[in-house]
Amino acid sequence: MARTYETIFALGGQISPTFKKTFKSAGDATRDVEHGLQSVNQEAKEARGVFGKLGKVTGDFGKALYRVTQYSGAFALVQGAAGSIGDLASSITDYQDSMNQLQASTGASKQEMAALSGSVKNLYNQNIGENWTDLADALSKAKQVTKEEGKELEMTARNAIVFRDVFGEEIPESVKASDTMVKNFGITSDQAFNLMAQGAQKGLDKSGELLDSSNEYAPHFASLGFSADQMFDTFSAGLESGAFNLDKVGKAQHCRLKIAA
Repeated sequence: MARTYETIFALGGQISPTFKKTFKSAGDATRDVEHGLQSVNQEAKEARGVFGKLGKVTGDFGKALYRVTQYSGAFALVQGAAGSIGDLASSITDYQDSMNQLQASTGASKQEMAALSGSVKNLYNQNIGENWTDLADALSKAKQVTKEEGKELEMTARNAIVFRDVFGEEIPESVKASDTMVKNFGITSDQAFNLMAQGAQKGLDKSGELLDSSNEYAPHFASLGFSADQMFDTFSAGLESGAFNLDKVGKAQHCRLKIAA
């Protein structure tokens, strides 16, 4: 195992986005769009959301759509993207629904929601996750486990989504293992997820116990003075010596070290 922490599941080339974005965030412009939708005419229905054709869209809707793209920073993206007006309205509705669910699941105050919604938009702008709901759900689960806030919470949610999309692990499980390692070894979420990703790439999850073992044995290894790197080195060495799962490696090493101590 490498002795240095290295980002080994960076976004570039690792994950293919599953959908095309017609804009990056809706935010406070929702009310403008709703007003615009009420006044859209038949000519607007034929425009199909291509910003280059927005000159054909008359009345308040054209102005509302312009304000949305300016607000969200998606002016250039929408300018070259095709999509229907119905898709735009649906995405805005999905965004608002996801924010409502995020607030309900975390009990966030109005001030806290401002930060959480900002994190959702940041992740969306990076092509992270499947949709607004997926991002809000990841942030909610990460916050419930870690109690983190701000950029730390955003980074943990981001790492968990990428780890899921690359290795197929559920978000709550990877967040729980990462949080245990952070608290016991004093490392960051980035370092914890990189170690787990590196371990998975080297075959440490062949018995499907990498996350469970990382979560279970981190406190034991840390109490005996081991680092997170050394714990994963031990896992790797045990499997290479013939152990058929990580749980056996963890138990055997823990017992041996306790006796030696």
